Amino acid sequence: MAAIPVAAVSAAAWAAICGLAGIGVFVTIGWVLNPRAGDGLSVPIESAGLVWCASHHAGISVDGATITLLPVALLIIPLSLLRIAGRWAARITSVQGWVDHTLLVVAGTTAYVLIAFGVSQLCDLNGAAHVSTAMTVFWSALIGSSGLALGILAAKGGWRQVWTYVPDDVRPVLIAAAAMALALTAICAAIGAVAIVMNWSGVIGLSRALGTGVTDVLGIFVLSCVYLPNFLVWVLGYISGVGVVIGGGATASVFSVSGGLLPSIPVLAAIPADPGRFAPLLVVLPALAGAVGAIVLHKRFTFELRDGILCLLSASAVVAFGVLGSAWLSAGSLGAERLSYLGPKALLTALAVFALTACGATAYTLITFIVPALRARDTADAVTP
Repeated sequence: MAAIPVAAVSAAAWAAICGLAGIGVFVTIGWVLNPRAGDGLSVPIESAGLVWCASHHAGISVDGATITLLPVALLIIPLSLLRIAGRWAARITSVQGWVDHTLLVVAGTTAYVLIAFGVSQLCDLNGAAHVSTAMTVFWSALIGSSGLALGILAAKGGWRQVWTYVPDDVRPVLIAAAAMALALTAICAAIGAVAIVMNWSGVIGLSRALGTGVTDVLGIFVLSCVYLPNFLVWVLGYISGVGVVIGGGATASVFSVSGGLLPSIPVLAAIPADPGRFAPLLVVLPALAGAVGAIVLHKRFTFELRDGILCLLSASAVVAFGVLGSAWLSAGSLGAERLSYLGPKALLTALAVFALTACGATAYTLITFIVPALRARDTADAVTP
């Protein structure tokens, strides 16, 4: 059985090296295909380090422009690698009990933070770039501990094992919240796809303005893919009625688009200049997601009216907390002026989603309770001579 600290440090180092190497391969390919391939080998190496730091959501300053709007999808890279590493470390050390598990996570996270800190300090593109030290330490610690904990969890039985410890009163809340979250995701994906199709010419026009070469098109496609989760959260902010803030004071929502010109980012061309007379009706869609959660809940469980409403309100609160975190991660800066802040207002979006999903879930619950009660009373009246 390997010593816990040794296994933890080895797991953290393996996850970091694999992440850097994997990102380095793609960065190097782009560097070779780019006309600036004569800049020197240090450029792709340090660029890979910067992208790796960005995958941990650490803010980067390049030539005076601060970039904190980072792709949420990139978080999958370190989390997946750390999960694999944590699972290996848990198996090779045969850890038992929460004390050993905690020691493994703490030791591995400490090593991972030190590696991330070193990478952030070494990769500066000859002074042209700077990675936020505070964000590097915070996010590498959070991601490192989460990834290693998920790996240990996988080694000890996975989510099924965790589900057995969830109280019976909490399970309906989580099931309804999961149904609401999936419904919201599907709705946002559908609305986003329709918006892009309806404004396809504008999206293509802005894409061509950024470049028409093979590497340009490929780069735009890859960026669009990694920013897809951010885009879905933006759509949720849009249809919730709160809107999306787009630098320079511009705000876009189902009610209006005002405050100035939108930045020349291809996906922003999907936002209609005039939402239209029926666009405010889109705020009903989050309420439908709440109704979906109520439908799933009532099909799997039987509740009294009061308990059912309380359960659904709790589920809406869980979804709102998830939206709060997602909106916070999906917003940030890409530069100055019109790129100073892009994304939804996290707190207001979360509150709006809570209110809308709660209304939809409560309305469905009341209907399913009142209608049968009225039918039963009418039947009783008809039978009574």
